[in-house]
Order: sequence, then structure tokens, then C-alpha cells
Amino acid sequence: MIPSEGTVKVVRSAERFIRQPASGQAVSVSVVKQFVLADIWTDDVFLLKEHIQDTQFGIENHHFALLSLVVSVFHKIRLHHIAKLSTLQLQTGNSRKKLSKTILFKGF
Repeated sequence: MIPSEGTVKVVRSAERFIRQPASGQAVSVSVVKQFVLADIWTDDVFLLKEHIQDTQFGIENHHFALLSLVVSVFHKIRLHHIAKLSTLQLQTGNSRKKLSKTILFKGF
């Protein structure tokens, strides 16, 4: 699957915010969404053209729903990856996890 240019633009914007130096705590998805909305705002990144204005009062249109969905999925995947990397870093001296069967049957 090849992502659209709009999806790549949204993900890059979210990645820039997640990688900003912080206090070491995870960033909430709502804060990332706000940052991406401020960065992209009304740019038609998904090429929806006039479909953007097909909503009542311009609230909760398809553009913002797609943007929110892409950011929330990327946020979840990215935080799982960050957690995995930090767990691997904490377990650097533990060879049982990597070589489980070799360690268990080492004496045989």
C-alpha cells in the first residue's frame, strides 16, 4: 500500500511534534492533533476539493475527520515503537530473551 501525499504530510507533521524534546513523558493524542491542525489547518492535503464544504456549518467535516483518524493511528503506532525501543534498551544485558531455547537447553 502506498500512502497519499496528504497522509505523508500529516504523518510528518505529527512526527515533528512527537520528536520535539520533552520531559520524557508520552505526548497525548489530543495535543498532537492540535499541533497538526495548527500546522496544516485548512490546506486541502487529502484533495477533497468541494467535498470539504459539504457539512453543516463547516464543523466536523470529512477533512478534519480524516486528519484526526490518521493522527490517532500514527500516534498509537509510534508510541508502541518508542516503548519497544526503550524496553529493548533496558534489557540489553538479558540474553535469555534473545536466546531462549539455547539458554534453556545449554547443559544438554
